[in-house]
Amino acid sequence: MNNMYVNRMLKKWSVTVLSAALLCGTLAGCQNEPNEQKETEADISEVKELSMSMLDEKELEKIQNLIDPEYAYDFIYKCSKQGNDGNEMGFRNAGSTGEKKVQKIIEQEMRELGLQDVAVEPFDVDTWEFTSADVTTSDGIKITLSALAGSVGTDGTLNTEIVWLDKGTAADYEGKDVKGKIALIEFDNMADYWFSAPQYEAEVHGAAAVICSIRSEANNTTEEGMLCFDGCLRTTIPCLSISKKDCKYLREQMDAGKNQVALNARMTVQPGESANIIGYIEGKNPDHIISLGGHYDGWYHSFQDDLYGVGMELAIAKAILESGYQPEYTIAFIAFGSEEYGVADTVFDDWCIGAWSMVSKNHPEWVGKDLAHLEFDSIRPDMDTYCLNTTPELDSFFRNYVEEFDETKLPEQVTNGIAFMEWAGPWSQDYSFTRSGIPGIASRQSSTDWKRSAYHTQFDDETAWNEEIFSFHAREYTQWLYTLEHAAIVPLDFSNITDMLAEGMDTTAVKGMEVESEYRDAVELLGKVSDEYYTSIQKVNMLYTDILKDSDAQEEELAELKKAIDRELAVVLEVYKMIEDDFVGMDQWQTVAFRDQYTAANYQNLLSAKKALEEKDGQAALDALAAIDTTYLTCFSKEVYEYVGITGINEAEQWAEGKAVTMLNTYDTWHAIQDKTDAGSEDFEEEMEMIDDLLKQEQTIMEDVLESGSAILNQAAEKLEASNIASVIEMEESILGV
Repeated sequence: MNNMYVNRMLKKWSVTVLSAALLCGTLAGCQNEPNEQKETEADISEVKELSMSMLDEKELEKIQNLIDPEYAYDFIYKCSKQGNDGNEMGFRNAGSTGEKKVQKIIEQEMRELGLQDVAVEPFDVDTWEFTSADVTTSDGIKITLSALAGSVGTDGTLNTEIVWLDKGTAADYEGKDVKGKIALIEFDNMADYWFSAPQYEAEVHGAAAVICSIRSEANNTTEEGMLCFDGCLRTTIPCLSISKKDCKYLREQMDAGKNQVALNARMTVQPGESANIIGYIEGKNPDHIISLGGHYDGWYHSFQDDLYGVGMELAIAKAILESGYQPEYTIAFIAFGSEEYGVADTVFDDWCIGAWSMVSKNHPEWVGKDLAHLEFDSIRPDMDTYCLNTTPELDSFFRNYVEEFDETKLPEQVTNGIAFMEWAGPWSQDYSFTRSGIPGIASRQSSTDWKRSAYHTQFDDETAWNEEIFSFHAREYTQWLYTLEHAAIVPLDFSNITDMLAEGMDTTAVKGMEVESEYRDAVELLGKVSDEYYTSIQKVNMLYTDILKDSDAQEEELAELKKAIDRELAVVLEVYKMIEDDFVGMDQWQTVAFRDQYTAANYQNLLSAKKALEEKDGQAALDALAAIDTTYLTCFSKEVYEYVGITGINEAEQWAEGKAVTMLNTYDTWHAIQDKTDAGSEDFEEEMEMIDDLLKQEQTIMEDVLESGSAILNQAAEKLEASNIASVIEMEESILGV
C-alpha cells in the first residue's frame, strides 16, 4: 500500500535477539552456559510486536459493529446548538454560559450510558464570556464582528475613528495618530505572527481597539469567514475579528473619507471555573487506566472541532458497554473543557487548560497509572490521508500496525494512504499528557479544504458530517484501545529517540569540548540499552497475550506476575517522563524540539550571518538571522518584541512552563544591520562584534543543554539497565510451561 512517513525518522524495523545479560534478571550482565544461551536465542528470535493477530479479533469486531454513527450525530448536533446567553453565533469557551450548558448535557449522557463514577471536575480559568461585537459606519451600516478569546470588551459604545494600519507592525504606525482610535489590520496569523504582537503594538501607540482580518492560505480562506483563536492577549484593549469581505468594505469607506465608526464589543474576562467531565468502564485490573479524550468547548456552533471527538468516544463507550466486554484495564472517557482558551495575560500557553489541569491538578496520580492517552481532536471530514500522530517512542508499535494494515479498510476518499505526522505538540491535548509522562496518540489533523475554509469559523457546522469517515476513525480508535489494553507493558521504544538524536546531532558550537563527547556517549549508551530493553517488552507482551487466553493459570501466580509487571511498568513510564518532560524542549512556535538540535541550528544561522557580513551582504545576514528564535518579531517595537518574544515565553505557567528553549535577544543586532543595509553601507564591523557576542551566548546555551541532556540520558539508561524485566519473562514462561 502507499505509506507516507512525513517528517519522522522511523527506526529500521528488525527483530533483535535478546542479550544473555537480559536473561539473568538484569541488563547489567552475567554469565550463561553456551547451551543455555543457544536455546534462549532460538526462543527469543520468535519475538513479535503486539498486534491484533495475537488477540481475539471476533471480540473486537463485536464491539466495532455496535458503534452507532446515528447516535453520535444526534448527540453532537444537540450539543453544537448550545451557546452563550445572548449570543446568536453560539460560542462556548472557558467557563462561559455556553460551555456550562454543554457540560450538563455531557454529564447526563455519560450517566445514561451507564459509565461508572461519572464526575464533573472543576478547575480554575479566566472565564471568557462573549456576547456580541459589531461596528457601525457613519452611513448606519452595522457589521458583525467576532473576537479573539481573552479579549476584553468596550465600555459601552466607542465612537471614534478607524485607521488602516496594514499588517500592524511598528513601521505601519509611523506618521499615524491612533490615540483613542481603532486600528484595522490584516495579516496571516500562521505565516506572520500571532495576535498578541499586533494587539500589544496597537496598545503601545494608544489605540483603543484593534480589529483583525486574517488573510491566509492555511485557514479562513473564504471572504465571509471570521476566524477565531485564543489570542494570547493582554487584558488591555479589545482585539476583534472581521471577515475579509467586511474589512474590504470598511477600507472603501475610509478611502472615501468616512472614518467615523461606532464600536460595541460585549464580552468579559474574569476569574471563574471550567470543568472536565469524566466517566469510567472498570477493567479487570483497575490499578491502571487508558484514557480517551476530546473537548466540548468551541467557537460559534462548532460541530467538528471538537464535539465530534466527544461524540466518537461516547459512541465507543456505548458500544463497549452494549457488547458486555470488560476491558483488561479501566478506561477513562473524558470531555475536556477550556481547550480553545483558558488563561488571560499569557503570550505562550493560554489554551489546552482542561487537559493540563486534568493531569497536573485534578489527577496527578495518573502519572504512572495511565498507560496511554488517545486524543480525539478535530478529525478532518474531507481527509484524503489517514494521519497518525504518536509520540516517537510508540513509532515501532505503530509501524508494525501500519505494516499489517489492510488498505481495503480505508475509505474511498483516502487516496494518499497513511502518513506519520509530526511529534505530538501542544496544539492538541495529548501533549499535556505526553509531557506529564503519559504516552499520547491521535489521528492527527491535516490540511484539507475543510480546515482551510471552515476551521475555527462560523462554517464549522453539521454540514461537514461524513458518516464513512466517522465510522472508520471510530473503528480504528477502538482497535488501538483494544490492542493497547492487552499490553502488559506499554510498547515504548526509546531507541527511536536516540536514533533521532544521533541523526540530527550537530555539536559545532562545542567541538572538541568534553561536554561534546559525553553527550555522544550518553546518546549511544541509551540507544544500545533501549534496543535490548524493547525486545524484552515485546517478549513480555507476546507471552502476556497467551496468558490472558490461558484459563489454567493459578490466581496466586497471576497476582505475583501482576506485581512484577507493575514494577517494570513503573520503570518504563518513569523513563518516558524523564525524556518527554525533562529532556525534550519546545521552540518559539510551540513545536516540540530537541534542545541541542534547535540550539545547533541557531549557531549555524549565526555563523551564516557573520559570513554574510564579512562578504558585505547585509540582506543575506538578515535572512540568516530571521530563522533564529523570535527574530521574526523585530518588526514590532522593542517593548513588544521583548515581552511577546522573550519575557512572556519565559513566564509561561501552564503546559509550557520550563519547556521553551532559551531565546536570544536579536533585536538590536537585526536593526543595526537593517539600518546600514537600507542606507547602503557595507561597514559591518560593529555588527560582526554583535554577532560574535550572540555566538558566545549560544555556545554557553549549548554547553548547558548538552550537560543537562547527558545527565538525563545517562539516568534513563541506568534505570533500564537496573531493571528486572527478565524475571517477568521467566515468570510468564513458567506460567505457560514454556
